[in-house]
Amino acid sequence: MVVIKKRRKAKIADLPLGFYADILVKGSPVRRAWHVLKFERIKDYFPAGDAARSVLDVGCCSGAFLAQLPESAFGRQVGVDILAPQIGYAQSHYGTAFRSFVAI
Repeated sequence: MVVIKKRRKAKIADLPLGFYADILVKGSPVRRAWHVLKFERIKDYFPAGDAARSVLDVGCCSGAFLAQLPESAFGRQVGVDILAPQIGYAQSHYGTAFRSFVAI
């Protein structure tokens, strides 16, 4: 008889603090490359750098994407997420005068 265990569905709230940021720094090479390429692909759709522009990252989690953007690309950067602990991580690691994070 084969017993099949039902896997518990992972919840986004179960992610360790800074999960995606850690992947960019110390994740496996393949996973890290995937995230870097994904972020680069998204940045390809942005207009040329202009510090007068703003960007809003909805669902920013630990802020890893906005952390890749220099102030010269967007003079005001705001990340929002429903996960207050991840927002706290993002603000403490990546918050600056031009980049902020807000729990909603």
